[in-house]
Amino acid sequence: MIDQKQQMYLGLAARKRSQESVDIGFSAHDGTYSTDFAVHAITGSRDLANAISDYIVSQVREYQKEHNYKFLGVGMSRETLKLSPGLSCRMWSDLDVVPIVTNRDIDAIEGADISDIQVDEMADSMARKCVMYVRKHTVETAS
Repeated sequence: MIDQKQQMYLGLAARKRSQESVDIGFSAHDGTYSTDFAVHAITGSRDLANAISDYIVSQVREYQKEHNYKFLGVGMSRETLKLSPGLSCRMWSDLDVVPIVTNRDIDAIEGADISDIQVDEMADSMARKCVMYVRKHTVETAS
């Protein structure tokens, strides 16, 4: 019997809390609903950019294994990539997950301070953007 994995989408967001601390938001989405989220903190690493990539890749790998999921795509904000420039390559090469990078300020209400958006809310927004992007391009190529 073939072990069929459930196809899912992922949203990631990271925000620097201090010089040595970063909050990372994860949001899992099944294409219709957000199904799970988490916020983790990484602290005290000399090479924070690589520590972020290593941590996220290991957490996503373990999460997929535990839940029998296959993430098709991962939505990430530009802020996340500024903190860990190699993350999108690692998601693709290590996990076979297509990275989709979006501007985080698209969701901001005009005049609102986007720094007030929590990292878990941003991760959820990135997951929804990923779903919309993949569906749009899947429909276009199928036509």
